[in-house]
Amino acid sequence: IIIINDNIDINDLEYDPNGYEQHFSVINTITTFMSAAILPILGSIVDQQKSMKTWLIITEILGLIITYCFLFADFLPDDKDSNGRTTAPSYYIEILYVFGIFFLRTAVMCNNAMLGFFASEYRVGLSLFANFIGFGVNLVGLLTLAFVPSNWPTNTWGLSVNMWWLLIFSCIALASFPLTLLSPQNIIDDYISINEENEHLNDLSQISKKSFIQCLKLGVKSLIETAKSLKSDLSYRNVLYFLLAYLFFSTAGSIYTIYLSTFFLSLFDLDTKELSKLNLYYKCSMVGGVIIGLVAASFIKNKDLILLVLHNIMFTGAFICLCIFNDSYTLSLTMSLIVGFTYAWNMSVSRGLMAKLMPQSKQTEMMAFYSAFTYLGIGVVSLVYSAIPQFLDAATLPFLMLIYMLPSYFFFFILY
Repeated sequence: IIIINDNIDINDLEYDPNGYEQHFSVINTITTFMSAAILPILGSIVDQQKSMKTWLIITEILGLIITYCFLFADFLPDDKDSNGRTTAPSYYIEILYVFGIFFLRTAVMCNNAMLGFFASEYRVGLSLFANFIGFGVNLVGLLTLAFVPSNWPTNTWGLSVNMWWLLIFSCIALASFPLTLLSPQNIIDDYISINEENEHLNDLSQISKKSFIQCLKLGVKSLIETAKSLKSDLSYRNVLYFLLAYLFFSTAGSIYTIYLSTFFLSLFDLDTKELSKLNLYYKCSMVGGVIIGLVAASFIKNKDLILLVLHNIMFTGAFICLCIFNDSYTLSLTMSLIVGFTYAWNMSVSRGLMAKLMPQSKQTEMMAFYSAFTYLGIGVVSLVYSAIPQFLDAATLPFLMLIYMLPSYFFFFILY
């Protein structure tokens, strides 16, 4: 929203506790809670339909279409009426953001569930490599924005410079769509048990032809069965313990990444160029974390849980330092880069471990819960920021994250 809305003066953001910070928190709360509530149901439906690839294609297309709709914001009226109330295109942008991010998150859920198509020993490595590609593309985009002259592309065809960049990067995303069409369709691994294979047919010609309503009913029934299995099946309880630990430790990194710019704006007098460099440094640290993770994956086998605990300790130390030394830009930047480095590595290992723990018959449902726990944690903190801005500002973020992540140690202990 900062990038798209030319009327926002980035140097004024830190002085208005009821402005950008709260406004972004409200929008983020809506999107995250909506995703957390709906994705598990959608995941169960996808499993019942055995149409993971179809859902991935459809939601990716919808997400891209909505992203392109942002371009029309330049042709709408100004975003303030005579009484100073917000009107289009701000509401237009926010509505697109809510629905666009939901469809793209659904696509991510299906993509994550495809890790179950591959042998268990490859899942963490694949997760790391996927994030390496994703963060690498993101880094190239940031480098482009950092080094290309700010007056290019010029205002042409009624589109602002910011909208031109949105169009360029969206076209790059669209260019990768053929890879989605080449993605696998169903479980094809020979390590799946015969009973599981018979119950969940893998041949494309045998995919269920049930109606959406039937699949919805079966999906709800599957969710109920999952809840009942927590009592009798240790594997399901292990998934729950991991998700509860993940809710606290990895979500802390996600939240800090989302609020990184807000945190530094509230503490230091940064201009737009300095803020761009900050995000560039942070993305470089994330790419570095994934690279180290890829190298370490060949040496650290079947030690994923211990590795996540070590990441947790690094998170804790970095947040403590950010609480104590938040008056120093250099130390705050250093600790933030450590968070980014650890978070990228941690997120990749977490997704790979989840793919190892989940029941193969409920791939999308389990990855939906994985996504839901992520968004639930983000939504809680966003809700706090939007509900009581008079008591909290971005400078309290490291302390909140430090307190928030402490319960993860308890669930790690149970899981271990």
